[in-house]
Amino acid sequence: MITYSGFSTVASTAQKKFVLVDNDLIKQDLLNILMTPVGSRVMQPLLGCIIWNYPFENISAMDVQLIAANITSIVNNDPRIQLVSIDITPSNYNLIVTLVLLYTATNQTEQMIITFTPDMINEF
Repeated sequence: MITYSGFSTVASTAQKKFVLVDNDLIKQDLLNILMTPVGSRVMQPLLGCIIWNYPFENISAMDVQLIAANITSIVNNDPRIQLVSIDITPSNYNLIVTLVLLYTATNQTEQMIITFTPDMINEF
């Protein structure tokens, strides 16, 4: 039974279907916000993730704490998921964010590992 259904143009082009459901939809919605720099959305200047405001080299422990707090806030604003744990690891000019999420509708946990690279900034 489908609980959530949505539309995504990021869905697999091999399948040629743009409808995402349940956990896949929630993951894509979360990724969309994490990949959006704060201040880049018209009429929604607070939407997005602050990770793009920091240089990926020489990131301090305080920067990691601020990024973790921002990502925690983003996840907490989505009632479909709960954050079980977050880990941010700087590695060779990259930031590796590991999230353990609990999907509230299905009571399933899943680990998401997202590697943010400086090259990704040019995609905006």
